[in-house]
Amino acid sequence: MRTMPTDTLTTDTLVSWHPEQVTAAVDGQVIVMGLIQGQYVGLDDIGSALWTLLEQPQTVGHVCDQLAQQYRGDPGVIASDVLAFLEELRAIDLIQALDADSSAS
Repeated sequence: MRTMPTDTLTTDTLVSWHPEQVTAAVDGQVIVMGLIQGQYVGLDDIGSALWTLLEQPQTVGHVCDQLAQQYRGDPGVIASDVLAFLEELRAIDLIQALDADSSAS
């Protein structure tokens, strides 16, 4: 899969786990470590739900829709929060943005 240039993520962006990361459950919390930068994050329940959705390539909009249904939150707030969080994860190489045709491979 080819990664996209460093454009800002939108709800139409296709995203997934970066291939060079490791995920583990530790004491009921999901921990994700990027092998490129050596940085890691601990994810709470909502972060873990989001992370699980990204195991297969998804559009950011689909992720937002799934979280809005699961947590019954305001879709606009969820979209804003998810986009900001995904930008943070991408900055430390835990997720990647993909070309739209990458999902077919």
